[in-house]
Amino acid sequence: VIPLYSIALLAAEVRSKGFKVQILNLAIAKDPIRELDDFFTRNHARVIGITFTTPLYREVAWLVQALRSKFGDMVLLIGGGVHPTSLPEETLQEIDFDALLVGEADYSLPDFLGKERSEWSDIPGIVFREEGVTVRTESQGFITNLDELPFPAWDLFNQHIAENHPEFSTEWRYYNDGKSWLCKVTKKKKTICWVSVFPGKFKTGFYMTDKAKALIISSKLRKKY
Repeated sequence: VIPLYSIALLAAEVRSKGFKVQILNLAIAKDPIRELDDFFTRNHARVIGITFTTPLYREVAWLVQALRSKFGDMVLLIGGGVHPTSLPEETLQEIDFDALLVGEADYSLPDFLGKERSEWSDIPGIVFREEGVTVRTESQGFITNLDELPFPAWDLFNQHIAENHPEFSTEWRYYNDGKSWLCKVTKKKKTICWVSVFPGKFKTGFYMTDKAKALIISSKLRKKY
């Protein structure tokens, strides 16, 4: 489901530590290559993180190769997600990442961004190569209290859509309990769909406009975020 909850959560955690974060969502791009070039023409990145599953393996391998050719060693390329977590050593051998963040990266990613390469071995939950040898640090472990995490950075998806897909717009609204939220997606003022997210669950509901009316009325939504 797009937008990805995990990316919004990671972005919020990194931003809360004082780092500047932007999201490039190539999954909805009509022309990913052009959008990638346009993005890096407008923005300078020190670290580029890519999350992916196994079906996207070949595309990510090509993408990392293209980024390495463009930036060389001036930019750190890091990977994460289901595939790198399942096969970190193999992924690092076959794709030219500088490092992989395996498992839950909500704490290890900000820690990684704040340290020099010589300190990487002190960071839990990462895999990298040092003088041709694969180094895997101790496991990060699971997050025991989800309430400690910051509110997901959904606004970064809105920013991405506004800059790269001006024909679409998004508007976040909130339920009266202040915990659950609902996103209205429009295209040239025509409502395309509603997406709702609920607290305490990794669950996203997708509602086309003809089925959303009852939900919207019963939710007693606040007018604005």
